[in-house]
Amino acid sequence: MGALGRIAAILSVAAMMLVIGFILKEATNSFSGLRSPNVTPIETPGPLGPSFQHHSVLRLVTDSLIVSFGACLLVFPLGVAAALYITEIAPPYLSAILKGMLKVLSAVPTTVIGFLGIMLFFSTSNFDLPPSTLGMLATPAVLLAIAIYPTFVTDLIEKLSAVPLSFKATSYALGGSPWDTIRYITWPAARPWAVASGLTSLKRVLGEAIIVLLLVQVSSVKHLVAAKSPITLPVAIVLGTSSVLPNTSGYYTLFLLGLILLLADYALHHLARRLTAFPGGEWE
Repeated sequence: MGALGRIAAILSVAAMMLVIGFILKEATNSFSGLRSPNVTPIETPGPLGPSFQHHSVLRLVTDSLIVSFGACLLVFPLGVAAALYITEIAPPYLSAILKGMLKVLSAVPTTVIGFLGIMLFFSTSNFDLPPSTLGMLATPAVLLAIAIYPTFVTDLIEKLSAVPLSFKATSYALGGSPWDTIRYITWPAARPWAVASGLTSLKRVLGEAIIVLLLVQVSSVKHLVAAKSPITLPVAIVLGTSSVLPNTSGYYTLFLLGLILLLADYALHHLARRLTAFPGGEWE
């Protein structure tokens, strides 16, 4: 059994290295296939066709960061407050009800959230998108925040519940109030795990495509200004696969976008692991 496990691990690593090597090889072709020496690879037109000619690789990366960080900025403070309330303040029966509701909400597909978001954010009579660029960026950020909120809160509740009761008992024995215990004991002990959960949520948002894709499809149907439509990296890859030909600049740009996503995913995962590996991230 040990030999089979080692063989399976070696094959898995080899397959992953082949995939990464292929993506890296194809992505480098996007740097060598530039037609204008005055244009950097990050400013080359994206692989989305003439309808989205304003969306360069730099624009795609910028849209992804704005939408993803916007969603996480909405989720983190609200999620931390909800998790602290459920674990430290709410009565046991209410805490159990709220935990059950979060599990149900976390099972809702992102397709449903995207569809409901379109119906709520856009008028059902004329079905028009918000005209401003800020509105176009805020809409997917809010919908993505709704999608990751239940998972973030559930994960954070598990981390807060893992804080040893002896920590809290010591605080109460010294005359600390429930608020003092949360402020000086529970939250400092769980803070590294909370930040790690936030980074994991950011990683999930960066790889999410369906919600933004639905918004882009609606904007194209209504013939809205394409230059205002926020398109994230995963959405660009989805749209590009149906509009580019092999061995073209757009084809190689798709692999460049995939490489950017791969590096961002690894960086966030590594940072989250480092945070929880510090002595402050472990119960001692």
